[in-house]
Amino acid sequence: MNVESEDLQKLEIRAGTIILCENVKDSDKLLKLRVDFGSGEIRNIFTGMARWYKPKDLTGVQTIFLTNIKPRKMMGEESHGMILAFDTPDNGKPVFLIPRDHAENGWRLI
Repeated sequence: MNVESEDLQKLEIRAGTIILCENVKDSDKLLKLRVDFGSGEIRNIFTGMARWYKPKDLTGVQTIFLTNIKPRKMMGEESHGMILAFDTPDNGKPVFLIPRDHAENGWRLI
């Protein structure tokens, strides 16, 4: 499927730092992230990466998120974004997009 450039411009892809990561009670797949997007904006974002990552692995990591996705209810709470990562062959450990140079939390991908 081909995507028009106008469709890409609709996506809000921003840098954020995971300030807290915790296992989700009664789930062996989900992690709950508290993500700082700068200017006092903190969001809860859930990810199904508990198989590959422990909370200590993600706390303090700055990576890239899709932030204007429709909120989704997970385990009774809302997730307000999606962490972006590369899919690896054979359902391997996802690889995060890490800024090479310093990026301020909240900066948008252009």
